[in-house]
Amino acid sequence: MTSHQILILAVMSAVVLGLRALPFVVFRKKKPSPLFLYLGKTISAAAIAMLVVYSLSTVSGAGAVPAGLIGLFSASAAVVVLQIFFRNPLLSIIAGTVIYMLSVQGVLGKLLFF
Repeated sequence: MTSHQILILAVMSAVVLGLRALPFVVFRKKKPSPLFLYLGKTISAAAIAMLVVYSLSTVSGAGAVPAGLIGLFSASAAVVVLQIFFRNPLLSIIAGTVIYMLSVQGVLGKLLFF
């Protein structure tokens, strides 16, 4: 790695660090606005709703792949159950994604049925 590349990497790292730290420095003494508090409460549900709409929009009765449908409905059920019991959106999203990807790749069927 040349000194020019190292310099570019250092500048990029400093800019990213500065941009990430800027909101904490600017808003450290201010009380959060009601808008931010509202978004903090509702953004997780909105993200899950968008994922549900997007994933269910790909279902097309006759042309859908059975593994995709099994993965879609099993992942959706897992997300709903995890959200009801644990109320942790991150856990629900990650588990649903993993279950869907494993079933679409054929790994979940091999683990469960063979």
